[in-house]
Amino acid sequence: MKNDTHIIWVNWTPRDFTFGTLCEQLKSYLRLLHDMHSDFIRWEGITANGRVRIDVDMPDLDARLRQMTRPAPDERSEYSELDANFDVTDTSIALYGYSLNFSASMPGPEEEKSDKPELIRLHVNTSSIGVNIFLSLPRNRDVNLVSKNSLKMLMSSSLEHWNGCTAQVFSSDFVAALEAHHHRQIGKLRAVWMCYARHALLAACIKPDIPCTLERIGDDGLLFTLTEHCPDPASDADVKLALAVQAKFDEFHFNHPFVFYGWPYDPDEAHYAGHITGAPEGMAYAVGFAAFDGYDAERRVLLSARLFKYPPGWEPDLHPIYATDVERLESLPYVVLARHQIAAVRYVGAHTPIEWHIGISRHADTLKVLINDWAGIPREQLRIVYTPCSTPSCNN
Repeated sequence: MKNDTHIIWVNWTPRDFTFGTLCEQLKSYLRLLHDMHSDFIRWEGITANGRVRIDVDMPDLDARLRQMTRPAPDERSEYSELDANFDVTDTSIALYGYSLNFSASMPGPEEEKSDKPELIRLHVNTSSIGVNIFLSLPRNRDVNLVSKNSLKMLMSSSLEHWNGCTAQVFSSDFVAALEAHHHRQIGKLRAVWMCYARHALLAACIKPDIPCTLERIGDDGLLFTLTEHCPDPASDADVKLALAVQAKFDEFHFNHPFVFYGWPYDPDEAHYAGHITGAPEGMAYAVGFAAFDGYDAERRVLLSARLFKYPPGWEPDLHPIYATDVERLESLPYVVLARHQIAAVRYVGAHTPIEWHIGISRHADTLKVLINDWAGIPREQLRIVYTPCSTPSCNN
């Protein structure tokens, strides 16, 4: 357990994401950490050419953060709004996101000790669908920093700052033990130690008999705490408890970010869904813990309407490995979404069929193979229909 690391993970899902947005959020987050504990005062940013000192009081902090994200010559085409020196600007958007990595060391003479604590690390990874914040705290830091109460406070402060949708506090060793038992990576809701989820439908459905401490935060927030102590991977009791709680989480099939947070917003898709269902944009038809785009009362069918053209790179495809690798197939967001919707219908004791209207012909054909044929979901349970989209940009 000596080298075990506690990790605080927060997910933030902004819209119209630019480097300027990230920079302002990151600067104020570093200030928040700076004011919480002395271990968060001295940071180093990792660049392609080495390390750069990062201090919240530096007048040139923006320039140093830009230095950390300067694109390589062969990557410049993946960034918009670069300046004359090919550095990012406040309005720059990175096609594949930004990645900023920091490390913090102990101040003063502690650095000279042979048994000095391992580095605290902060990773900020962005993409077209959001931001992941990872704060890694080695167990051999200040005992007060890695106590349950301190870690919970760090998680809560990080959630509030980033307006996070989910957050987790976990031990890297314990997660490794769980995944070894599970024989796969466990889903978005993870029975790891402390797990926060903000989801209105889940909050309404979760049952009080779940075998862990459940704290409701606001109208739609849930904090699950597995044990009062940090779960021990060598403890059969802790592992058994975690697997029991994970089994409850698995019933909801929140095993992909797009399922938990909703598919990233696409104006063409929103218009298409309104055309299919007749419902106003932003409205959903809730069944258990799942949201559908509408309901056809005459035919008694639940409706979902999708284009699946955004974000780039997530379009359905028939990679041959999906036909033989069940785990890879079941991790696809479309398959996870199908399982999630079916589970929600069963949760409320119904057998209502589901109908997916897909506005792009090639995607409809692909999804029929992925979901009905390879994943084995019966067509009478989930039917996929090609319904053309009237908006010209739909097929772009």
